[in-house]
Amino acid sequence: MKTNYFLFYFGKFSIVIFTLSFLLFSCGEEIKSEEEMKPKKEVKKEEVTPVVKENKDFITQRNVEEKLSEFGKKNPETQVIIHTDYGDMHVKLYEETPLHRANFIMLNKLHFYDSTVFYRVIKNFMIQGGSASAGEEDELGRPTDQKTWSIGNYRIPPELNKKLIHKRGAIAMANDADLFTSKGLEPDYTSDPFQFYIVHTRQGAKHLDNRYTVFGEVTSGFEVLDKIATAPVEEFGDHYPIEPVKMWIEIQEK
Repeated sequence: MKTNYFLFYFGKFSIVIFTLSFLLFSCGEEIKSEEEMKPKKEVKKEEVTPVVKENKDFITQRNVEEKLSEFGKKNPETQVIIHTDYGDMHVKLYEETPLHRANFIMLNKLHFYDSTVFYRVIKNFMIQGGSASAGEEDELGRPTDQKTWSIGNYRIPPELNKKLIHKRGAIAMANDADLFTSKGLEPDYTSDPFQFYIVHTRQGAKHLDNRYTVFGEVTSGFEVLDKIATAPVEEFGDHYPIEPVKMWIEIQEK
């Protein structure tokens, strides 16, 4: 009988303890829910100020022609040297493509290309560089680094010229024409302002003529072009060199 009374009172005691625990737990949950439901602090507009307001020289699609034309008049240089670990390539920029010439000179005066790499190397076709993020790009193949956004968010209007062809050593700017065409859209021939390529093949790349703006050519250092174009690349991947091919570009004063 004693054992039965003990079990009876113990059972009542357990029910009381369980009830109190449940109430405490429920209150805790209510407090937590109320805390979570409190409105979060709103982000003030001044905390996310666009870079365009921080840089008066920021280039947009609306002012790109004006900005580059103005810069080109004040900076008439047409000769640059691309320094690499393999040697130097001397490049002549065309005056017939004033916007592209001005853009390239501007980027180099900002030291944009210094320590960047040729991240896409295809033997007997071309070598491509210009990404300050060393190959880290968005879905359209554009650099994702902050350095590009400190300069501008723009595309260069096309300056296609039938006389300026993709011969060996031609230097041109990349664009998204193929991407648009693959989606059944009209091709966009505006140039990416940062990524450029140099034709390697001796036969040239005629299929690219009048689709990509050629704005200069290699005048000496073709052996360097050959060395870079034949450097070992990753077996799987987008032709990225196993050993990074860095560059530094020097402007020759006119």
